[in-house]
Amino acid sequence: MNGIWKTYKTWHNKYGPMVCLKYGERFGQIDYIGALLSIGTLLCSIMAMNFGGVLWNWSSSNSIGLFVGAGVLLILFLVQQTFKLGTSFENRMFPMHFWKSRTLIVLFFTMMLATFGSFIGIYYLPIYYQFTRGSTAIQTSVHLLPFIRFLVAFNMINGHFMGKTGYYYPWYIFGAALELIAVSSSVSPPSHTLSIYHETHPNEPRYKTDTVDEHTSDAKIYGYTIIMGTGVGCFCQAGFAIAQMKVKPEEIPFCVGFMTVGQMMGIVFGTGISGALFVNFAQQALQQVFPLTSEDEISNAISGVGSQLLRSASSEDYAAAIHGITRAIQLAYVPIIAAGAICLVCGLLMKREKVFVTGSFAG
Repeated sequence: MNGIWKTYKTWHNKYGPMVCLKYGERFGQIDYIGALLSIGTLLCSIMAMNFGGVLWNWSSSNSIGLFVGAGVLLILFLVQQTFKLGTSFENRMFPMHFWKSRTLIVLFFTMMLATFGSFIGIYYLPIYYQFTRGSTAIQTSVHLLPFIRFLVAFNMINGHFMGKTGYYYPWYIFGAALELIAVSSSVSPPSHTLSIYHETHPNEPRYKTDTVDEHTSDAKIYGYTIIMGTGVGCFCQAGFAIAQMKVKPEEIPFCVGFMTVGQMMGIVFGTGISGALFVNFAQQALQQVFPLTSEDEISNAISGVGSQLLRSASSEDYAAAIHGITRAIQLAYVPIIAAGAICLVCGLLMKREKVFVTGSFAG
């Protein structure tokens, strides 16, 4: 809702202050149908991702119904926006005509996927330290500083030098490559894949496969997060500036809203997918360690280390539980690998052009 409100406010800035309009006229400019359809689409998607495998099976009618409902509502939203049903070109929520521009499409998806690296990292790194080190909220914020500092620093460096050189595609290629290297190096393949490999290659040495586990040193984790923060910072906010140079001046407010929607969708779907992976795999891991424990107790254990289930467990069971939860946290980073790979491909597909020059816009 906050994203929709921010987007709507941005788009309608093109009409200047609205203090001269009566309340009835202001409310009359809202795209109510588009708002309801978009909210319904996001709600169905989030509920399907976060409740599937936890409150009901993925193959249950609830999961299928939510996914189908999200798809139907999305189609209705796109139709309503395309044909301006119940709204006008100026007041519709989503500027559909931007989909005719190859550059804007690429910028939209890279903006959406860039938030995977930033928000998943910010959310799950503190959880890792709370489970593996028993860190407090203040202590976990300290562990986040290397990631945040390099993310912000390279965001500013990108804004400065991209404006001077005029070229934007190198930042996407370089940043996505760093993001991909950092996460793929710290996430190991699923254990069943490794078991199959060792069965088919019995003579191969069994190296340590978990690059990051509950015993990984802080220095190593800081190194991975610094590389990831550097990569994501190179392009996570660049789309706003580039997109404004690719449209006509009168369409800049629409453009800012267009990119904001991409960013908000990335936050929703990035954290939603990673959350589904974390909760489902953590639940499976704890059920193997505590087979006689109820689902409610396991859910409470996943929600924090203060759970009575973990505190009352033997040292062996506790170690096994923490290892399972750590593995689930590791798998929550898998969406960043997919996002980084797609952003790298998008960077390679971008035009080799110089955009930050006077009078440049895409027709």
